[in-house]
Amino acid sequence: MAKIYVLRLGHRPKRDKRVTTHVGLVARTFGADRFVLVGSDSKVVSGLNSVSNRWGDGKFEATSTKDAKKYVEQWKKSGGIIVHLTMYGLNLSGFDMNKVRGKDLLVVVGAEKVEPWYYENADYNIAVANQPHSEVSALAMFLDRYYQGRELDKGYTSKLSIKPMENGKYVTLIPNELECIDILKNEKVDDKLLLHSKAVYELAVEIGKRANANLNLITAGALLHDIGRSKANGLDHGHIGAEILRKKRVNEKVARIVERHIGAGLTKEDVVKNGLYIPKKNYVPITYVPITLEEKIVAEANNLIYGSKRVRIEKTIERYKKEGLNNSAEHILKLHKELSKKCKIDLDDLCTD
Repeated sequence: MAKIYVLRLGHRPKRDKRVTTHVGLVARTFGADRFVLVGSDSKVVSGLNSVSNRWGDGKFEATSTKDAKKYVEQWKKSGGIIVHLTMYGLNLSGFDMNKVRGKDLLVVVGAEKVEPWYYENADYNIAVANQPHSEVSALAMFLDRYYQGRELDKGYTSKLSIKPMENGKYVTLIPNELECIDILKNEKVDDKLLLHSKAVYELAVEIGKRANANLNLITAGALLHDIGRSKANGLDHGHIGAEILRKKRVNEKVARIVERHIGAGLTKEDVVKNGLYIPKKNYVPITYVPITLEEKIVAEANNLIYGSKRVRIEKTIERYKKEGLNNSAEHILKLHKELSKKCKIDLDDLCTD
């Protein structure tokens, strides 16, 4: 897959710290893979990486280089394309983006007067309206045209995320391991349940790595999956736990993992039969059956843990059948086979009786 890097020229630490940071933030939000600062300014670089880790998946990276010309030359030698954003170039409105799509792209953004060498060595010098304005807006417009607006819809699974609202501010959290333990202790879960949760977490992470799932979501969902048992031990503990987390402004994706972890999920028939609450969104019932990969992995890990020990799936299925839950047992086996196929290993092999 083609990569896009943004090279920032002419940064002056005492004067340009704020605007250079904004160039980096635009690079990240509008789809670039890396921001490369020419020169040394550890505060700008570390600040951008901190944003990437807290508000994104950490895949965007900010780095620095001492030799900009060498960086450009090496990029060209590797077959990449150089685009230099300047008010003197070809107007963006008439530029054919297909000339640069699908190829590794280095976008050069200057902070002060740029040497003629960069104009001469760029494959394309591109301008926005051929008028003086901010390099921040030039980069944003170029990347938006490149991605045709799709970069704004990619979404992030990050430690912090914003829930869009017409009025006010609402920030949700994906807690890390230590934060999850604190949440459980604040809800006064007992030591036995804590050990069970840690065992599910450890197994879920193993499965998640094999399935290339989001480990931040799995960590939080697995550790918190039984938080509802601090209030009730029936089939409704999944929904109760999800509501506890929603009140704490934990990310909705984590809450849904907790809500859908029981067995291989609770069907509408299970819900009606047991008189459970059916959550609704816009008056449409929301299922208790795991849908996302992370939801399925936590449910599967929970099925392979009895107390704090790992067990093979047949043991869990036998337990469900003894309780007369044959339909649920079939769904549990189906989920086990689905995830084993995805992980290219029988997940029983991760367990011992």
